[in-house]
Amino acid sequence: MKKRALGLLLASGVAFALLAGLAGNAYANSRGVPAFAPYQIPPHVPTPTSPTVRRLLRGASVKAHDAWIVVHLRGCSYQIGFQNGYLTAQSSDYTIQTDFGAPGNQDRALADKVAQRYVWRLVPAEYQRELRGIADGMRAAGYPQDTLWDVVAANAWADQACYATLLDRKSVV
Repeated sequence: MKKRALGLLLASGVAFALLAGLAGNAYANSRGVPAFAPYQIPPHVPTPTSPTVRRLLRGASVKAHDAWIVVHLRGCSYQIGFQNGYLTAQSSDYTIQTDFGAPGNQDRALADKVAQRYVWRLVPAEYQRELRGIADGMRAAGYPQDTLWDVVAANAWADQACYATLLDRKSVV
């Protein structure tokens, strides 16, 4: 049991170091001058142009409140994800590019690979549908450069400590 716990701790440390290095490199590579839209509160939200997008956004809203972005979402897991992705696409794109670099960047490609290869299989099906919805919502809002794997990597960044108990040592070595 102690060996397993040590192996899980080692695996989470490797994943943490990898993601921390990616974020540091992405920031250093940006030289502090983003080549993308500045972060806005509330984020810029395009007017929905298709009936499908309007239907998926039904009941959702975004507003600013005391320098926070407040998003109201409703529906099934995919619809909630789509609403989240569409309404916060501008700020989500900013975050993805700040943390992992511009599309085509080596660090971003590595983060996407880690998300696809190691993280995705640990995400429950309900949340996989939500993450797919976020990526689709961002694409519908005009951010096609942000893929499902970018969204998964960005979300895993905040939850990396949880993976310490889920990753086995063999999967990251």
